[in-house]
Amino acid sequence: MIEFCGNGFIFKNMPLWTLLTAVGAVGALYFYGIQQLQNKRANRANFWLKLKELFAEKDRFEIHKKIMDNHLEFPISEHDSAIIDDYLGLFEICMEMLDQKVIDLNTFTSIYKYRLDYILRNELLVKEKLIKEGHWFGKLYKLYSLISKSQEWNKFWTKEIFDKKSENLDYERIYRDLRSNLIDKFLSKEPCQ
Repeated sequence: MIEFCGNGFIFKNMPLWTLLTAVGAVGALYFYGIQQLQNKRANRANFWLKLKELFAEKDRFEIHKKIMDNHLEFPISEHDSAIIDDYLGLFEICMEMLDQKVIDLNTFTSIYKYRLDYILRNELLVKEKLIKEGHWFGKLYKLYSLISKSQEWNKFWTKEIFDKKSENLDYERIYRDLRSNLIDKFLSKEPCQ
């Protein structure tokens, strides 16, 4: 029985072991919560390291270097084209993980935005992949929208790319529009690392 008396509660007729058990249970829950928080942090760190390994995989790293050094050649070989699709697809997977809140935008941007910058700086890659084959890369456009905090990338993709899957598009005009309306703004927000 618990009674209130003047300065606080008095536990009458409660065995000591019951009180100690209750205190122990509260303490166990507290330490369980701390352990769960530490596990969450460790899992998050492991995830980011795994993502880094995926980007560092040999073929993806070689394509990344070609993109950075502007060493892609036209026409893009079938081998390079497949690896570029895989590389860009990895960014689309990241967009899916951002949508599902598996990863956070600030960390992703601080680690990988420079790679997205280099993609946009490579005129051949933008023309051949983001425009001519752009209907396959909707999530990549969505990622650029999310990072730039502007829906213009999504609108551009829908209006200029996805709705017009055709061989008769004026790719040069589309590139100029993309460059002047979106790419230059995106690249000016933060210098490339």
